[in-house]
Amino acid sequence: MKKLINLIPILLLIVACSTEPQEIEYGAENCHFCTMTISDDRFASELVLTTGKAQKYCSIECMVRDVNRTESFTAEDVDNYYVIDMTTPKVLVPVSEVTFLVSEKIQSPMGANLAAFKEKSNAQQLKEEWDGVLYNWDELKTKFN
Repeated sequence: MKKLINLIPILLLIVACSTEPQEIEYGAENCHFCTMTISDDRFASELVLTTGKAQKYCSIECMVRDVNRTESFTAEDVDNYYVIDMTTPKVLVPVSEVTFLVSEKIQSPMGANLAAFKEKSNAQQLKEEWDGVLYNWDELKTKFN
């Protein structure tokens, strides 16, 4: 029994340092970059540091701008970047698995007209319908730099 009690702090530490995405509490949490309340479940994003701490954002553009200008962490400090697939609200997806679309028809929270799509075919179809431009993560960081 004593050994089990000694394991509890170790287990808590492992859980606390998880680098998995953390659920965003819409309407209750503020954007790490602009401090606006995170309310639209189609555009939120977050990055998770190697320590397990999550930085949550109201929009993809806020996360990209923070990544491009931040002095509080480096690329090596980040375990992964996550965005919401616009077609599946509230579901965080690694940026390596999505295609980004910029179009005047998209009304993202900070006005960059930016959304993410896990299925590239969805992004391509909307690109044609909405006269947009597609980006991958590295191209998007360059666009907003």
